[in-house]
Amino acid sequence: MLRFPRCTALLTLLMTLGLTLGAASPLAAKPLRLVTDPETLDLIDEIAQPLVAAAGLPKDSVRYYVVLNPTLNAFALADQRIVFHSGLLAMARNRDELAAVIAHELAHLAAGHHIKLKSDLRRASIQSLITMAAGLAAGLASGNSKAVQAGMVGGQAAARSGLLAAMRQKESQADQLAVNYMGGAHYDPHGVSSFMDLLNREQRMSVKPPAYLVTHPLGQERLSAAEDLVAHAPATTVRPDHQSERLLRARAKLMAGTASDPNAMANHFVELLKQGRYTATDPERFAWRYGHALALLYAGRLLEALEEFNGLLKEAPDDLYILRHRGLTYLEMGDAKRARRDLRRALAQRPDHPDLRLRLAQALKADGEPEEAARMLRRLTLEHPDEADPFYVLGVIEGQQGRLGASHLALARYYALLLQRKNARWHYQQALQKLPEKDPARALIKAELKELKEKE
Repeated sequence: MLRFPRCTALLTLLMTLGLTLGAASPLAAKPLRLVTDPETLDLIDEIAQPLVAAAGLPKDSVRYYVVLNPTLNAFALADQRIVFHSGLLAMARNRDELAAVIAHELAHLAAGHHIKLKSDLRRASIQSLITMAAGLAAGLASGNSKAVQAGMVGGQAAARSGLLAAMRQKESQADQLAVNYMGGAHYDPHGVSSFMDLLNREQRMSVKPPAYLVTHPLGQERLSAAEDLVAHAPATTVRPDHQSERLLRARAKLMAGTASDPNAMANHFVELLKQGRYTATDPERFAWRYGHALALLYAGRLLEALEEFNGLLKEAPDDLYILRHRGLTYLEMGDAKRARRDLRRALAQRPDHPDLRLRLAQALKADGEPEEAARMLRRLTLEHPDEADPFYVLGVIEGQQGRLGASHLALARYYALLLQRKNARWHYQQALQKLPEKDPARALIKAELKELKEKE
């Protein structure tokens, strides 16, 4: 049977959702764009691992996601998931400030600051969960009882005032735990007060406070309390900072990825390179060149992007992240063979990464090897059943190869993950019509279709 992603019946308190109060959520209004390449997520995971251990959470139990959104925001979801807006990553000035945000959200998870979701929302793709979280936060903020009751259980939907009143207490608790986790992980605890001070200055300079501050309220009392916590934190030996260069690269990538005008952003990177007095090995110079290449790619200036990626790979020939982007550039240009070459080189360094496997499968399909692509995607969907996109690509390939029953089944699972139940049900029914009577997949389809109907 298809194992829908096991998102428990818990969603974190409103303050860990961190979404703008009193206004429609930007996440609810626009389709979500998740960062799926390994680079930014690997950086977050690497910084987070010592904090997870300090929080007493099981290793590899927390998953991290980045939404391409320029606003400053972060929140935790049930089932040990933390979501960052790209704007927050762009604002963090160093590793320890980013670590402080991660520590704070881990504290909410470890402290169990939760409210319950209705059972029919327990299983969904991460995109659907984030969108639902946005709707819940907006409903709580605006008093829209229909929006709240769509996702929350029973009397908790009416407890808006109680939830909002609990914010300051929960935030203070999370602040204290974050300082403890920072010290236990051998990060500089001053990252907590430093990031709060940055937020406080942003708040003073803006008519409308950052979304993170609305549901992570930051008054002077809380800021002073955090500074006091840091001042009295036990001394710790701070671990060497190996993430500074990678944070610069992640910031450049996010600048390119969130730009409304990629051409203007490409020009911006050129100006940054002209203004700086960089040595040949300066990490900031490399980061701005990387951002320039990505902006060119997003602007559709493929030959120029390819030239920039080639130059970067001369300096870092085995960099899997640049190999991935050059491979995707080749794929956009219709050169599937070169795309396969680069993506295989990248995948050799991270053989279990879902995104790299999906991208290689797409390159294989484009290069006239759909059967190998289908085999790769079948394994991928079995190992990562909560990833929606591989089901869609698999469904397309199966259909093109004439396996219509398998195609409809993959597409049914894709739409089920997106909570588009009408589409999912239609594809399940088509799969039953197309598959032979003795096909063992029919029993799985009937079970999944029954589960789907129970949620309507």
